[in-house]
Amino acid sequence: MFFKKFHSSDSFISYLTEKNQKLELLAMIALYILVFVSIQITYPYPAVTADTGNYILSAKTSIINGYRPMGYSWFIQLFHLFSENIKAIFIGQFIINCIAQLSFIFSVKYFFQLKNIPFYLFSLLFVLSPSIIFCTNYIMSDSIFNSLTLLYLTTAIWIIKHPNLVNIIFHFIVLYLTINVRYAALFYPILSIVIFILHSKKNKLFIAIALVPLLIGTIIYFDTKSTIKKTYDIEQFSAFGGWALANNAVSIIPHIYLEPEEIENEDSRLIHKIITRFPDSTYSHKHINATDFMWKKNFPGKKVLYHIQRESKLRYTQAWMLTGNKFKNYGSFLIKNYPIEYFKYYIFPNCKQLFYSYKVPNVKKYVPSNLSKGYFNLQFDRYDYKYSFLHKLNPVRKIFIPLLWILFFCSIIVLFKKKLIFKNEQTLLFLFLLIFFLTYVGFSIIAHPINNFRYLIPIYCIQLLIPIIVLNKTLRK
Repeated sequence: MFFKKFHSSDSFISYLTEKNQKLELLAMIALYILVFVSIQITYPYPAVTADTGNYILSAKTSIINGYRPMGYSWFIQLFHLFSENIKAIFIGQFIINCIAQLSFIFSVKYFFQLKNIPFYLFSLLFVLSPSIIFCTNYIMSDSIFNSLTLLYLTTAIWIIKHPNLVNIIFHFIVLYLTINVRYAALFYPILSIVIFILHSKKNKLFIAIALVPLLIGTIIYFDTKSTIKKTYDIEQFSAFGGWALANNAVSIIPHIYLEPEEIENEDSRLIHKIITRFPDSTYSHKHINATDFMWKKNFPGKKVLYHIQRESKLRYTQAWMLTGNKFKNYGSFLIKNYPIEYFKYYIFPNCKQLFYSYKVPNVKKYVPSNLSKGYFNLQFDRYDYKYSFLHKLNPVRKIFIPLLWILFFCSIIVLFKKKLIFKNEQTLLFLFLLIFFLTYVGFSIIAHPINNFRYLIPIYCIQLLIPIIVLNKTLRK
């Protein structure tokens, strides 16, 4: 047969039904129930932010909003089908998070043969992560994106071990949803392609299968462009990408000498004229990191937007998208011509921010917008939380996050220095997880300032797992 019979599916199911795994699974379900009840009592309504309204509006109208991908709005629509109660979002996100975590946790235990102490340590630190728990009750794409990434990683490591048809199909479905939820996953197809090419040594038909992730990415790209063109009459894939690129690139403005006349592109020349009217302090690391360029009305990005809107006579959203296109060209020009300055004043400072511990917010109240009131049938104007506790763990996180980075790097050093031996298949799984981790970090540094507790959640599982694997190998020696 083309695909191997997934003989280990039976052995894995048998493994899960063994007494030890059954007790662990029951204990974790009990822990999830405890966390669920705690969140329901302390945070009876979800946390929201300025972007929440865009996601809800797209869910209500089924129209892409021009700022964010449509994928998370699909999930809001799905939860809304079951109940108009806004709490359905938390319940749905929490359940999906549980499924994704349990799938990953028991898969890595099975493949890396984790002993009890490393397994319990990994499970507790993963399941009880304050940032992950907070995001399950947050109307933002983070929880769904994190859960889908976990499912992507889980299906990927199973494909590496045993390329089963059902698992491959599920992997492709997860890949499609993940990219649509957040474009940070646009590099995922590349890693999927590598996985299938590795199998092509044994069966050449896997070369054809390796084209599917590329096809998925291509379909998403052109379908999104077509939808935006029909909806807003703008040729574009992601306006946000252009805005973010410009925000990052203008960090070099105080450190270069560039006259507008030196820029050939007319739009970029005009943008540069507007941008250079502002004082150098506008482009300090503080403002670049906070993305003030993109969102504050009195900063250069919005001034360029208002100028383009006046000249084009477009609606705000259309003008924002058109400006994103022009910012993409301008930002690319700056980076291409001043790569050393770009590395020094944006890339390197952003690298350092990997190791910061950003606070989980102290949410004190929920004030529903009129849009939320209508969509979720809310009958109040404000709810003040009587209790909240996740933000109180920030002092612990301030110590734990840097410590985890130290343990991560030390584990990599120990692994290679002491030449801890994996079985052949374990080596491939370990390398895949490590490559995914490094690739995600690299793309995150380039794409956007790392200024929030949410942005690195998708790689927390690997950052935590690698020291656990090394500890496990040490205990098994």
